[in-house]
Amino acid sequence: RERVVERQVARRLADDEARHRAGGLGAAGQHDDEIRAQRAELIERMQSLVGAEIAPEQLAIHIRKLQEEWRTLHRGAGEDDSEEEKRFKTLANKAYEPCKVHFAAKAAQRAENRAHREALLTRLAEYTTTLTGDSPNWRRVIQTLVEARREWRQYAPVDQDIAEALQARFK
Repeated sequence: RERVVERQVARRLADDEARHRAGGLGAAGQHDDEIRAQRAELIERMQSLVGAEIAPEQLAIHIRKLQEEWRTLHRGAGEDDSEEEKRFKTLANKAYEPCKVHFAAKAAQRAENRAHREALLTRLAEYTTTLTGDSPNWRRVIQTLVEARREWRQYAPVDQDIAEALQARFK
């Protein structure tokens, strides 16, 4: 079912892009009736995304494309129909809700992974302080490093803005 919906949405977007290239959307000099009809179609298409069973990443892309089309069409219209605009934005927000939940969960997972990696770095720093003397137990050191690398990979991904700094500390 999800694949069928994705194909339908993708087909609609491809048809719209072809129409846009042919001058169907946003072209200057269009009649007000045509613009209203196109706005109504965009609203209907956004409505079809509300509750659609599509992967959140794909859903976000579809919503963004419709918003871009709306802005393009709105620029060519010259008039501001705030009721249509409000309805479109409300539908876009409703359609985006599953994406918001999904992306928040991914952000929480990245934050949790970061905390685990920082805890691992702290444990490794404490472990290095125990390595005193001229002849540490090298088998244990190697085993600790292998386990640390395995654990490090387990706690991925992390936010890109901190990933390099954590990686540098790990090395």
